[in-house]
Formats: sequence, structure tokens, C-alpha cells
Amino acid sequence: MIKIISNNFGAECLDFRSFEKEGLMVANGRFYFDPSNAAYRAADVLEIKVSDMVLSKSANAAVYLVDRDNEMPHATLLKAWVKDCNTICMEPCRCFDDRPMLDIIFCSGFVAKGRRDDMVLDEATQISVEATAGTFELDYPSLYCKLCIKDEAWGFMSMLFRKFQAPEIGQEFSFIIPELPDNMDCWGVFVISENYQDIGSPVCICKITGKVAHFTPIHKYYNYANGNRFMTMWFVLNND
Repeated sequence: MIKIISNNFGAECLDFRSFEKEGLMVANGRFYFDPSNAAYRAADVLEIKVSDMVLSKSANAAVYLVDRDNEMPHATLLKAWVKDCNTICMEPCRCFDDRPMLDIIFCSGFVAKGRRDDMVLDEATQISVEATAGTFELDYPSLYCKLCIKDEAWGFMSMLFRKFQAPEIGQEFSFIIPELPDNMDCWGVFVISENYQDIGSPVCICKITGKVAHFTPIHKYYNYANGNRFMTMWFVLNND
């Protein structure tokens, strides 16, 4: 497990979990920071210093930058990469710099730069959703709603919804994904692919604990039973 040592943009680490093997590093976690702080304003590249990683240089990956204090959280993607065995880098995007607090959410896979192997997600499981309230209907689950766990330690999950409607406006909500293992403990970002503002896409921050996915509230503008809502995530199982 990688240990977070420091960063150059004044962020606090809320949670971070990782898995490593040759050619691959999976990272899942959440950082938060005030974008008015001087260290962030001065940083041309956002850097997180970590204990020695197996991976010394990666191809480009992505992390989420989330404006969580918006009426409805909005997010965009930051380019991220492993610079060396002690540094994870991100290219800053200044679109939310006037906001009071921002999150960076890792649900990402970093692959060795120049590696050309196929990543075979064998033994993928079709997933389902169980909810006592709200309307949550998956779209083409045999194609787009899959769970794959590797090495009994990490995995990848994708979900696409035909209908997604929270039971109450302005309230946190949850549903069960029965195919998940009991030791899930990870962050994700649920994306709504329509927007009523100029910057970013509306999102719900998701925390999965065991088989239960918990979501931040959804605004009334987006809470109607419509499609084009999705979540894809790399995760690390809690084997502590």
C-alpha cells in the first residue's frame, strides 16, 4: 500500500488506498483543498509525494476535480500520471478556482508508459441494483454493467442507467449492488451527461461500503427518470 507523504497544493487526504504490481498501479481515494491557498495558486503541476512505488513512470490517466459546494456538485477531469516512483502528478484546471472548496477523487488505473499488453478483464460479472425507494434501472446490463475483480485485491466496475431518480430532492440516497464483495471501501463519481451551467458536468459523489453505494444529493433539475447517467471506476478492496 502506497503511503501519502506530502503534496504541493495545500490538500488534505481524506482517504487513499492503492494496489501495485508490475506495470500497474490502481489508486482510489479523496483529497480536498481550498483553491485560494497560495501553494495551489503557485503550482504549475499538482504533485503528490508518496512512498516508493513499483511503477516508475506511467501513461496518462485521469482523476476527477469536483466543485462540491455548488448547488449540485460539478466535475471535470484532470490529466494524471506517475512521474517517478515517488511522485503522482496532475495537470491543474483553473475552471473552479473561485469556489470555496474542491475535491480530487481518484478511482483510477495507472499503466506503465509504453506497455502494450492487453488487459484481459476475465470472469466479469453482470451487476444489478436493489433499492427500496427511487427509480434505478440499468441500461443494457449484459454489455455495460460489469464488475471484474483481479488478484482478490483490485477491480473495475462500470454502470450505465436507463433511469435514475433519487427518492427525495436534496437528500443523500443509496442502493445495494448485491454482486459486490463485503470488503468494498472506495470512492466513485456518478456522472450526469447533461448540464445547466457552463463548466463541468453534474455529479454525485459516491462512497461504496460493502454492497451499499451511498450518493450525495441530486438537484431537482437532474432528478427525473432519464438515461445517460453512468459511473466507471477502478477500486482497491479493503483487505486490512
